[in-house]
Amino acid sequence: MKSHYQVLIVGAGPVGLLLACRLKKSGINVVIEKRSSCSTHSKALSMNAASLALLHSLAW
Repeated sequence: MKSHYQVLIVGAGPVGLLLACRLKKSGINVVIEKRSSCSTHSKALSMNAASLALLHSLAW
């Protein structure tokens, strides 16, 4: 069976996973890119107020 996806999400951090969940709830086919190994370092130092507000609005 051949799968057709409408959206490719590269990275499965908090934002990527939240976006994937919201798109899936909306009926959009999503695939998340998978790395061959896990990262050992954090890439995020902090989140600003605007980013937190955006994520909060998407979550609910």
